[in-house]
Amino acid sequence: MWHCCDPRYTDGNDCNGDKVWTMDQGPSAEEWDALCTPGTPLHNAWEREMDTVIPYLLQLKEA
Repeated sequence: MWHCCDPRYTDGNDCNGDKVWTMDQGPSAEEWDALCTPGTPLHNAWEREMDTVIPYLLQLKEA
């Protein structure tokens, strides 16, 4: 299992596991909108995080 780090609190590359998204600590409706809108700081942080995670997910897929 993998839990995504919350991009509201990381720069996309420094999550140490204590800031993961949970049902009780999820983003507000406005934050979800920002997450889904290219060019916003939150969307950019999410993309940086995914740039870090995707290579590992591809390794799992290939295995």
